[in-house]
Amino acid sequence: MHVFAIVILTALTLSLQTIVAPRVEIFGARPDWLLVLVVFMALYAAPQRSIIAGWFVGICADLTTVERLGLMSVSYAVVAAVVTAMREHIFRYSMFTQAAVTFCLCALVQTAWLIYARTLYDWGDGAFTYVVLVAAYTALWAPLMQGAMLRSARLLGVPRPRRGPLDATVGSHARV
Repeated sequence: MHVFAIVILTALTLSLQTIVAPRVEIFGARPDWLLVLVVFMALYAAPQRSIIAGWFVGICADLTTVERLGLMSVSYAVVAAVVTAMREHIFRYSMFTQAAVTFCLCALVQTAWLIYARTLYDWGDGAFTYVVLVAAYTALWAPLMQGAMLRSARLLGVPRPRRGPLDATVGSHARV
């Protein structure tokens, strides 16, 4: 993945996160499109570059909040490391896989942020429901956003899925 593409995608997604996400929230839960971007980069970019990119996206997100600097950057870097470690064991071009990975990791990140918030502040009841709602809502957006990013794979410097040997020969054996 090109560095310039990472910077442009981060700026675009961060803009969407701050401008559009509040307008599409459901029951007080906003989708975490930055996490979707981090999962995308971790699925398709080089391993070291995706972890650094996850950290970069987190730093940019940290700079837009009033929380302590480093909370989101560490969270997103860990997400990138986890996805990078398991991406060879999953079918990353499947919409279901993209949604499931995003749901699990968003729930993990939201739970960590919830523990942080409960430690410093007094969060009311219903926090677990909020975590699940944010994770599910983010997971619903993941295939749509990642599909759009995969369509511009050449521009982003992401490898396109290759056809398997069986796919290439199916057409030639179909003649009778």
